[in-house]
Amino acid sequence: MGMTHKRVVYLFVFIIFLILLRTAWVADDAFLTMRTVDNFVHGYGLRWNILERVQIYTHPMWMFLLSAIYFVIRDPFIVFYGLTTILSVFTVYLFGVKFATSPAKAVIGFSILIFSKAFIDYSTSGMENPLTHLLVLIFLFIFLEGDQRPITGFWLFFIASLAAFNRMDTFLILLPALVMTLHEYKSFRMLLYAGLGFLPFILWELFSLIYYGFPFPNTAYAKLGTGIDDIQLILQGIRYTVDSLQRDPVTLAVIIIGVLLAIRSRDSKHILIALGIVFYVLYIIKIGGDFMSGRYFSILLLAASILIVRTMKVNFSRNNLLLLGLIAILGVSASNPNLSNRLSPADNVRRFGITDERRVYFRTLALINLDWKTRQPDHIWAQQGLEHKAKGRVLSIGPANGLFAFYAGPELHVVDTHGLGDPLLARLPTYNTSDFIIGHFFRVVPDGYWKYKRSFGNQIKNENLRQYYEKLSILIHDEELFSKERLLTIWRLNTGYYDHLLNAYLANVTSP
Repeated sequence: MGMTHKRVVYLFVFIIFLILLRTAWVADDAFLTMRTVDNFVHGYGLRWNILERVQIYTHPMWMFLLSAIYFVIRDPFIVFYGLTTILSVFTVYLFGVKFATSPAKAVIGFSILIFSKAFIDYSTSGMENPLTHLLVLIFLFIFLEGDQRPITGFWLFFIASLAAFNRMDTFLILLPALVMTLHEYKSFRMLLYAGLGFLPFILWELFSLIYYGFPFPNTAYAKLGTGIDDIQLILQGIRYTVDSLQRDPVTLAVIIIGVLLAIRSRDSKHILIALGIVFYVLYIIKIGGDFMSGRYFSILLLAASILIVRTMKVNFSRNNLLLLGLIAILGVSASNPNLSNRLSPADNVRRFGITDERRVYFRTLALINLDWKTRQPDHIWAQQGLEHKAKGRVLSIGPANGLFAFYAGPELHVVDTHGLGDPLLARLPTYNTSDFIIGHFFRVVPDGYWKYKRSFGNQIKNENLRQYYEKLSILIHDEELFSKERLLTIWRLNTGYYDHLLNAYLANVTSP
């Protein structure tokens, strides 16, 4: 790395560091995970409600990393701000030294990151994005620059395993590259390396199946098993993509340009990365996107930026200066642009069920706005949680949010009517399916369910549903993890053996 290039990289890394300090915030959803972290650190186990083994987080590796730091520093905001900022700064530094390998490439590449609202927004936020960014960047570097040895394949599968351990659907982006790796070597040795490399994810899945009783997070069952028509979800996914284009034109434009340049390069590795990006975009559309504007596109922006700086003849020609100017114009024209930090309440914070989350929470959950004397956010949900804790309440039935559940403390059992934290409601029908917000589908609470103090559902009026919940209860309540009855019930619930009980109840249920 030449002296000029080094100075450009250091300058831009410092600029991005300042931008992150100025824009750093925490999403309410981050506190859903933090409640599990707090319970885990205090000896209650990996539980959101301490009476039940339920996985509400979608990012196990991120949760464990948060737990390790929270064990030492019992302040969620220091943990969130500190960890996300360190990981993000390290990621952009590696981007500069490993991919943006000339001053011109550095200027173009870092400008893309700076003006991408999605990348800057979710380089903090308390969500798993910064760790995903780092892992995918390392994977792409090994894939593009690694030598042709089977051990390189091991490292690719190992990093991919960590990425899936951090967030399972990230694996889609890396899948084409992994398939190519297996195809190139075609040997038992490579298969052995692939299996060894993928051990972290395999071991987590085994743990999840035994401890929680299911291979996937409870949120997956709540979000994907909604009964909403596939066409409706696809239309919502298209709205999510269009929303990102309108709020954050740099991110979608760069993703498209990166894919097109990869195809034009005719380099098989570049094309496979582009294919992974396309796979993930199709997946985003299929599941209906998200309620957080741009969140799923931040990692694709980074991957596309890598393709751009590797495939373009980047220098300080007039064309590239025009490209730089276009990036700046698009970035400044975005709603809630990063550089101005203009975050006053405004129209279109939420549209089509998609929200500019940083704008919503910046006033109360931003680094520059937090009251560091009280260390408690001035947010109504946090205040409601503290009130429940002060009154000693032990049960709450309603749509849960992270701040409320975290500040209410472990003694309050929260029956989340969205189903995210409740294993029974996650498997029950939604209502208002014509006007929904992804991830926030309201469930019908069965008669008798949790109407009695800590009844564990044994007062459910419907006989079929009560029998189904008794089986589900074995997985989430029994303390003997390896009992014969529990292991058999795990198998039967995951293979649909008891679905007839659930279906019998669903055949007669009516929306409120």
